[in-house]
Amino acid sequence: NSLTNSFNGSFTIEFWIKHSNQGQGQIWPINLLNFQLAIDLRDQDGALRFNIPLENQSGFYESDKLTTLEYDMWTHFAVSKDQNFIYKIYKNGILVNTLDAALVGAATNYNFRQGVFEISQDIGHLGIGYFDEVRFWSYARTEQEIFSQMNSELTGDEPSLFGYWNFNSTWNDTIYDLSGDENHAVRHTNLGEPYNVDTWQTDFSNSVSDISWYGQNRDAKMIVYGSDNGSISKYDFSVGASPGIDDVIPWFKTDTNQVQISLANLNENIQFYSNARMYDTAGNISQIVSSNGFKIDRTRPQSGSVSTGSNFQFDASSMEISWSGFSDSGSGIERFEYALGTQPGLGNVVSRVNANLGMSANLNDLSLEDGVTYYASVYAVDKVGNESFASSAITIDQTPPTVGAVISNDNGTGVDSQWSSSKNNLFASWSPFEDDSGIDFYEIAIGTSSDADNVSMWKNIGNETSYQFSELNLQESITYYVNVRATDLTGNVSAVASSNGFLVDTTAPTISAVSVQPNSTVSLFDNLTVKIILSEPILNADVVSSAAITLPSRTDYTLVDSITIDVIVYAPFTSGDEISFTIQNHTDRAGNIGLPSAYYYNIGYLADYDLDGSIGVSDFNQFVTGWFSKDLKYELGPVTGSAPNLKPILDGAYNSQDGMAFYYMWHWDNGQAGKLVAKRRPLEGDKLVLNHTNDQLLISPPESTYGSEIIINYPSDQIQILSENSMINNAVMKTLSKTDTLSGQILSHSLLESKDIAFNLDFRARKDVPIQISYEFIDEQNQKVGSGYTDFVLTPLPTEFALKQNYPNPFNPVTTINYDLPNDALIDIMIYDILGREVKSLHRGLKQAGYHTVIWDSKDNKGGPVSAGIYFYQIRSKEFVKTKKMILLK
Repeated sequence: NSLTNSFNGSFTIEFWIKHSNQGQGQIWPINLLNFQLAIDLRDQDGALRFNIPLENQSGFYESDKLTTLEYDMWTHFAVSKDQNFIYKIYKNGILVNTLDAALVGAATNYNFRQGVFEISQDIGHLGIGYFDEVRFWSYARTEQEIFSQMNSELTGDEPSLFGYWNFNSTWNDTIYDLSGDENHAVRHTNLGEPYNVDTWQTDFSNSVSDISWYGQNRDAKMIVYGSDNGSISKYDFSVGASPGIDDVIPWFKTDTNQVQISLANLNENIQFYSNARMYDTAGNISQIVSSNGFKIDRTRPQSGSVSTGSNFQFDASSMEISWSGFSDSGSGIERFEYALGTQPGLGNVVSRVNANLGMSANLNDLSLEDGVTYYASVYAVDKVGNESFASSAITIDQTPPTVGAVISNDNGTGVDSQWSSSKNNLFASWSPFEDDSGIDFYEIAIGTSSDADNVSMWKNIGNETSYQFSELNLQESITYYVNVRATDLTGNVSAVASSNGFLVDTTAPTISAVSVQPNSTVSLFDNLTVKIILSEPILNADVVSSAAITLPSRTDYTLVDSITIDVIVYAPFTSGDEISFTIQNHTDRAGNIGLPSAYYYNIGYLADYDLDGSIGVSDFNQFVTGWFSKDLKYELGPVTGSAPNLKPILDGAYNSQDGMAFYYMWHWDNGQAGKLVAKRRPLEGDKLVLNHTNDQLLISPPESTYGSEIIINYPSDQIQILSENSMINNAVMKTLSKTDTLSGQILSHSLLESKDIAFNLDFRARKDVPIQISYEFIDEQNQKVGSGYTDFVLTPLPTEFALKQNYPNPFNPVTTINYDLPNDALIDIMIYDILGREVKSLHRGLKQAGYHTVIWDSKDNKGGPVSAGIYFYQIRSKEFVKTKKMILLK
């Protein structure tokens, strides 16, 4: 059982006892191994003593007589021991003696080794006497507590009761503990019989009274008084729901005028009547007499509520208790008792105190401990001893709240910021401060140091755990702190919790430098790598790329340090595209966000190796050089799309797809408006050397020329000029040309194999043709060796000597004679009459090659007119003679 542990602390032992044998020597109502309660009946008045171990455990201290036990009379005893080993002895609910174990040399540090050894030794059997209502409590009960319950049986579930035997039931091997702690008594030899008349309740009262209410486990004693001129021989008793009626307990006979009856089967809230009648020796029967009636009340009072004003208080020396709502529909509430303890219903701080029918009490001179929860318990006891209780918990709180963590920012987030972007507004929040009694209110302030309020004074903000400041006037370069403190419900004020401090910055970040000039042209084969420099440290930024034609396959950006962003846009790009990236959401430490900044870059054209915006002769030179050297940095294809917006998908090999890509781009570029117009270039280097024949124009470039660009503009109705295209090793064209035959324009890019650059001529008229030529010559390293512009006249030249028929023919008086000279020659053109005589010399001397015309006005060498008739005209040179006839009419 658990009695060993229960007896190791404070305790109270209670019992009723009645002895009826004056010859008995000693009886031992309670016999523990370390505590023995003995009654010595050898004294005339029955001395009560007890034995407790000595300090050195060498024996027992035997007390002097503590009180007495009268013969043949029910007497109530109680012995309590508190935590200081002070023993108190109560007789019939009255304190009669006190014993301090320390003062008499008894032990104050022993344990009850095996708990209860024996109860009711030599009493309760063999006719010696009676023993009843044994109760063990786990605290030292007060006189008031003992007295208030000594005359009524218990229910067994009272707080702190750990052993209870009322001996009302028949037993076999075990007498059961009714407290619920299962501390059952084992059957002993010669164990007596139950004494369930419970006369300790009535005998002790020393009077007989009509009882109106009976409680739990109470039996009723029926007593009738009467007289007769003879003698009374028998008595009849019954119980009914009406006077004189035996419908509850039928009439039964006894030899005495009093009987005890069990009320266990009677229902509550019904008025019962005890009935009696008497018989004399002659057999006469008296009239029936009845009691005033009684009821059964086994129900505890209805529990109410107890208030200590609050769940927490600072004061540890006093307490106010009030209660209400208790009621009892049966016998009625007789009194209230209150107590204070560390558990509900326990009175280990203040023992139970009778408050009569009062509804409040003040407890003073207390020594309560901080952080301990106490329970004020109020007991309602009705007139038959049924009781109920209610408790109210109250905790002593003299400890300030535990501070939380304070954060401050200007964006309402849960992150403590070291910067604020506002001089006027500030948001602060904090984790709840911890306190047993709870937080009554918070106060908040801003200062230039922890604990200070020199910027914004302390302000009560109730139970909120955040606060929005406005209309501040914060300055940059000053560190500010948000300070918070809390006051709990008992008035304790916490320490001040502060934020980590912050500075004010109201300026948004800007871009201060870009490593690659915006709007510049970049290679479509190389990743675009740009370093962005910001005006101040930032925490993060976003980079978004876009393109006019084809979005780049990938864009990476890295915040290298707090003021530098490295942006990489990955090639290849689309020829002639425009790509851009935008720096946005660049946020500084205070949360200021910079305005988006977009940067645009032109993607160079495919085959425009020098990124000058044109597919010129230098690009042609680089491509062909790369082709033959197999230098893959000049590779162009394969490609997708259409010119000029081709996107290369390089395959690591030079083949026709590279040549076609260059061809497409070259023709697209040089097909643009104005590309075929001869440019008025300033003269650089020597003047252009030109020669032509009737079918070919030859241009002689300067020494060290490797490549050329020739643009010729000409009147298309008079002549057609075409370039001579040639292949290199039957693989790559040596010359690329672009011709507009309608408008008379031709552009030619050539890589020279011979000294002269040739163009084919096709004259459409026999007259001089003016042309315009612009030119640029480069060496093998693409360095310019000459350039310029010139106007030039092409003279048509016949392929053979010829004399044409005059016209008109016949004529009068003028005719035209055409003749062809394939080269320069000394010629004579003469007119002869039919007799062969010279009439007129039209030309004598050198004449340049070409188509020539001479007019004869029908006059002779002397200027006189000739007569009509047949004439002959002749052209003569060293290599050619020709004569034709003509007729002059008049």
